[in-house]
Amino acid sequence: MFVASPARKASALHAQAEKHREKGDVRAAVPLLEQAVALRPLEAAYWHELGAAYLELEAFDQAERCCRRTVELDARHAKALANLGAVLQRKGAYEEAVQRYRDAVAADPELGQAWFNLGTLLLNQGRHAEAVEPLETAVALEGGRAEWHTALGSAYDRSGRPLDAVASLQRALELDPELAMAHEGLAICRVNIGEVESAIPSFRRALELNPAGHTAYSNLLFALNYRLGEEPQVVFREHVGWGERYGAGVERKRHANEADPARVLRVGYVSPDFRSHAVAHFVKPVLAHHDRSRFQVVCYSDVELEDPMTEQLRALAQLWRRTTWHKNEEFAQQILDDRIDVLVDLAGHTSGGGRMLLFAAKPAPVQVSWLGYPNTTGLAAMDYRFTDAIADPEGETDRFHTEKLVRLPHGFLCYGAPSESPPLGELPQLEAGHVTFGCFNNLSKLTPAVLALWARLLARVPGARLALKSFGLAGESVRQALRARFLEHGVGPERLEILGPEASFIGHLARYGAVDIALDTFPYNGTTTTCEALWMGVPVVTLAGKTHVSRVGSSILQRVGLGELVAQSAEEYIETAARLAGDAGRLRELRAGMRARMQASPLLDAPGFTGQLEEAYRTMWRRWCETQQRPASRPPE
Repeated sequence: MFVASPARKASALHAQAEKHREKGDVRAAVPLLEQAVALRPLEAAYWHELGAAYLELEAFDQAERCCRRTVELDARHAKALANLGAVLQRKGAYEEAVQRYRDAVAADPELGQAWFNLGTLLLNQGRHAEAVEPLETAVALEGGRAEWHTALGSAYDRSGRPLDAVASLQRALELDPELAMAHEGLAICRVNIGEVESAIPSFRRALELNPAGHTAYSNLLFALNYRLGEEPQVVFREHVGWGERYGAGVERKRHANEADPARVLRVGYVSPDFRSHAVAHFVKPVLAHHDRSRFQVVCYSDVELEDPMTEQLRALAQLWRRTTWHKNEEFAQQILDDRIDVLVDLAGHTSGGGRMLLFAAKPAPVQVSWLGYPNTTGLAAMDYRFTDAIADPEGETDRFHTEKLVRLPHGFLCYGAPSESPPLGELPQLEAGHVTFGCFNNLSKLTPAVLALWARLLARVPGARLALKSFGLAGESVRQALRARFLEHGVGPERLEILGPEASFIGHLARYGAVDIALDTFPYNGTTTTCEALWMGVPVVTLAGKTHVSRVGSSILQRVGLGELVAQSAEEYIETAARLAGDAGRLRELRAGMRARMQASPLLDAPGFTGQLEEAYRTMWRRWCETQQRPASRPPE
């Protein structure tokens, strides 16, 4: 009687398993492969197939066991190494996943999927520049995959190469004209290089192709803030539309918070920007000055790539939770478990509105929008929004918000001045022989209307130069494109100094030493850049508009006693800047006294500002308590 050897039995079982997998029945293949590896425990190929099956079934612990066994038996099994990377990525072991992907492409440099997985993982970690090479390699190996060109475009955009990003995304759309994420990515790139008008149709096309794409809608809302002349009522309706489409159907959480108006309050701050980012400069002084006897502070960090600023902020929080990869439902449960009373959103519809759906679930009794986004969220679940009477004049913009506006008496923000700063030098024009205007805002804010007005100013002040600095101006191709835009308005390249990012923050601030007068953008004003310019002794001229996004400059300048630099029209903007350019004495006076002026103003009064916030939180909390039934332990009065 013939008895099959273990090897033959294992081979037959493997063949049967393959037939099941070909039919799409992966689950039926698993027990056959388990038998095969039991019969032939040293056969790497069988372990690999079993691991791949478990990975497809999302049984990650079993998949990891099988993948690790495969590479123990065959250390250069490229596909098993790639699968191990995928398993570890899904389990949140990101650093080891990166290494396993690197091992996979080292074993087989032609493995395009592993290159792509490596690039997208680095991209999702915020390691944008590192992501470029593996994604370029993936596209070179398999150039017909539209999703891969889209990912490469995102990596280019986030690493300061917007024109390369546009080319990659256009190639993606050539391959698949109905790929929503490519339309969205192209729109984001257009915004980032100041081409807002051409971005809007791409956002809308992405939404047509994927109506469930709430990130595309959030990015569209963010882009609308850059449009000059957009009616507030129209923008408001768009925001309300987001809330109705995506937020209204989210089930709200039930709160078990004790309705005691006088007890210690637990305040949670949610942000992807607890890092070297503009938001951090305004959050840090608040975290440092909260009254710990009356408030417990919890920070929920969605930061992808942590840095030294992250560590500084972490040290100021009583409880720090990293929530970067939490799904909204898991995140909401964590907030409920932490018994947060007041939850503060610091991002809004920036970053694709990443946590708007979290706030739609209302995991805290009181929810507040502050700082990161210059408009309404459109969410019915967002109760309040912090602002002030200059940024949002009483009765002027309330109707354009779903939130109740809370106007803080001394401004809606507090600037945390750098602990180390370059010394203030002499007025630059005395050495240069000409006035230098400057703007260090993002390239996205340099809209056609801004460039046209600056060109008129340069014509009004012969010999003046304009210094422009932005992360997006790192590449020469982008600089050339910007020079061409100015040339259309009659401004030659000899009158422009175009600068990219600096390696250090001190180096960035030092660049203000060559600027006499800073020019604010419109309709989207600068915030951090305005504060930095002032701190470095450089006066800022702003053009005030009708809504918050175009009145931030006015709010900041009036808080430091420089209302004279706030223009109410384009003509006044030119006149104010030109008059200041011709008054070297006033410029020297402002430069010499600016830091003392700021330090004596509400803009840098961190204890006073934090006290304002705390009083507002307490008032909000009392209102909520009034809506609740009295605790059973308390007899009625």
